[in-house]
Amino acid sequence: MERNWKFVKEKDQMFEKASGRVHHWHYHPEIIKQADSYMVKVVMPEGGGHNFHVHPEMHEILYVLKGTAEQWIEDEMQLLEEGDSVYIGANVAHGTFNAGEGNWNF
Repeated sequence: MERNWKFVKEKDQMFEKASGRVHHWHYHPEIIKQADSYMVKVVMPEGGGHNFHVHPEMHEILYVLKGTAEQWIEDEMQLLEEGDSVYIGANVAHGTFNAGEGNWNF
């Protein structure tokens, strides 16, 4: 029986490069099977973005660590800055784009 909790140290993170972005997965289906929320730190290069997409079974929380994000949720857009966040439920279309200078982290 799997536990319903897990500690993840930095050295245990799963790393993934996707479309010029670097993902630092803390919680991912391969790390904790029964989770319906996942956590990842993303480094987005200047001018980069993550086009509109949905996660059919995953809830997502985006928290801006550094920089400015142009965050779209369906047809609504807001600029998010350091310390801002957004909760996105499963099956909700969203896209995130670097709206500032330099790399940013969320």
